Amino acid sequence: MSWLSITNLKLYQTQLLLQQWQSDQLPTLQQALLNAALYHLHDAYLAYLHELAESVSYRLPVSTLSELIQQVSLVTGEMKELQTLEQDGYSWLAQCLQAIHDAQRPEQNVVVQHHEPSRIAVIHDPTAAVTQWHQRLSDLIDQQRANRHES
Repeated sequence: MSWLSITNLKLYQTQLLLQQWQSDQLPTLQQALLNAALYHLHDAYLAYLHELAESVSYRLPVSTLSELIQQVSLVTGEMKELQTLEQDGYSWLAQCLQAIHDAQRPEQNVVVQHHEPSRIAVIHDPTAAVTQWHQRLSDLIDQQRANRHES
């Protein structure tokens, strides 16, 4: 299976988990579905990093964007765009990665903060944030893939 296929599969699985969350009423199951959606979204992001690595003929595993950028001989525009998003604490990608990091810590509950340029507000429906991150990651990947095929 190619990294492109894995990325697409993980994005699809995230979508299915979010849809299931909407139809379930058990709070414990909803929390499990939300965490699973976050993990699948993270897996999709990591798979996409591997897609980018392959585009510059780098075949070793990577676990972060910074690791990828340090290892490759050519840093692409796609990698730079992701790096900008990761480094901006107010960006949707930085917020998503922080929520994933927090969900992996045992003392943390998933508390999603949505940053606006002028304020920080806690989203009372974390699924809305995860749904938004899923859509934005999907759109970004589609856009970057299209740009790569045009060049």
